[in-house]
Amino acid sequence: MTERGLDHSMKRLGPIFLRTVTMSFSSKAVANKFLELAQRDNVEVSPMKLQKLVYYAHGWYYAIVGEPLIDEQIEAWKYGPVVPSLFYSAKHYGNAPIDKPLDDFELVDSSNGVQFNWSVEVLSNEPESEQAVMVIEQVWEVYGSYSAIKLSNMTHEEDGPWHKTLKDNRMSLPKGTDIPPEYIREHFSQSLNHHLSASLDGN
Repeated sequence: MTERGLDHSMKRLGPIFLRTVTMSFSSKAVANKFLELAQRDNVEVSPMKLQKLVYYAHGWYYAIVGEPLIDEQIEAWKYGPVVPSLFYSAKHYGNAPIDKPLDDFELVDSSNGVQFNWSVEVLSNEPESEQAVMVIEQVWEVYGSYSAIKLSNMTHEEDGPWHKTLKDNRMSLPKGTDIPPEYIREHFSQSLNHHLSASLDGN
């Protein structure tokens, strides 16, 4: 499927989204869905590639639903948009492919003292997750075969959210620089409308 095909597919899903309750999800749950799809299709996904896939899913979901997909702020780093928690969770892989779901832990005070409680966050099979899964699967179909470098370069496009944030900061990106959510929503909404109009004109 082409990126134009993604636009058209997601536009057709609009009525479904309007009938459901929207919500945001943890970045690790979204990332783990991509890793599940990658394992299914025998495709390697590095930490950088995973970052960009989550970013694109977040952006397209924002364009369709009008709400963010993940419940975490996306930052502008040297190599494009980055979700900080995903970076630190997968940092030990370096440029190697991620070979298992990203997990998380919390400290639990029990009768045996403080213990680590490890868990893997996933998207549930409940109705509130259905629209998120549909978007993630569409994004995987379009972008899943792209290399990490190609995806990174795509996020650097002129006047895209990352580039606009860079210009806002006088071509410098201090640590912790957030990409304004409205930049992401507007960018993907404009892209969706542009390609849909082109598709209709082509018919």
